[in-house]
Amino acid sequence: MIPKNKAAALMLVLFLALALVGCRMSSTPQAVVPPEPVIPTATEVEPTPEATPTPAWEPYLLHRIVHDDESVRSVAFSPDGGAFAAGIFLNAFVYDAATGDRILSVPHHHTVDNLAYSPDGLVLAGGQANRGVLLSDATSGNEIQTLGSGFDSRLAFSPDGETIATGNREGVVWFWRVSDGESLNELDAGDQGYLTSLAFSPDGQMLAAGYFNCDVNLWQVSSGELLHTLERNDFEVCIYHGVAFSPDGQLLAGSGATREFNDIIRVWHTSDGSVFAELSGDSEILAVEFSPDGKLLAAGSRQSVTLWELPELTLRHSIAVTPVDGETDWVTDLAFSPDSRSLAVGRWNGMLELWQVQE
Repeated sequence: MIPKNKAAALMLVLFLALALVGCRMSSTPQAVVPPEPVIPTATEVEPTPEATPTPAWEPYLLHRIVHDDESVRSVAFSPDGGAFAAGIFLNAFVYDAATGDRILSVPHHHTVDNLAYSPDGLVLAGGQANRGVLLSDATSGNEIQTLGSGFDSRLAFSPDGETIATGNREGVVWFWRVSDGESLNELDAGDQGYLTSLAFSPDGQMLAAGYFNCDVNLWQVSSGELLHTLERNDFEVCIYHGVAFSPDGQLLAGSGATREFNDIIRVWHTSDGSVFAELSGDSEILAVEFSPDGKLLAAGSRQSVTLWELPELTLRHSIAVTPVDGETDWVTDLAFSPDSRSLAVGRWNGMLELWQVQE
């Protein structure tokens, strides 16, 4: 027989167990309600800023050298590009291209109207206004010899450096052997008179000569044959200062002016003497020069130095001539560095500038 207190306890345990089982059996699973989907709110997207255009590259000044009261008549670059020279009255001054410092002074006997380095860089030739062409040692400045006499101030070295051509006010061209100064040959066009510019073609086969009467003659060097007298349009175009061959020898550029003193750059095909292009601008053009890489044609006038891009001859840059005492003055001569990146600019008011004109 189970005691009462134990029986009661047993009954209580039993009751609790049955209740628990009942709850489990009677409970129904509760459905899980998924949360409402979260719809992201639209956010304002910042507009992408427009890319700032890269400024177009422009030429910039490397050096400016002023020669007080003396005109810069001519400029030339050394073949290695390390120096550039300026022809002044009674002197050719040579400057370091990197620093702009003067490194040499080469005395002359008269105004240095033309300057040119020999292709090997050993000789600096200066065309003196009425004292012939002086050949000097390009390193020491010592005089080597003088070629011709009188107004034989225009000059050009042949590409092989063995010959130099000079010209005078009577229009005669002489060829001289550089090594010993011996006269080799001469070219005479007759009545054309004052010869103002000379240039050899890159292969040395042709010589261009510009005259004050507005003619430009193209000669065959080996035979002395006059190949072309390039057209002058009845003096509408006057080529009186500069002539220059393109590096491939296919084009010849000449600088000059019309009767109204507007500038003219005329470019011819050397093969047949036909006109390739004619460019005009603000004032008389006194100098033209092709870059050695054949990409640019530079021209200097009273107002500016213009750079024309080949082969289309489109205007690429215009460098304004810096006024001195409120006055602009003529660009007298131009010379590219051998790598075509720099351009030496000589001016009548004595200013000599070196510009970087290509990247």
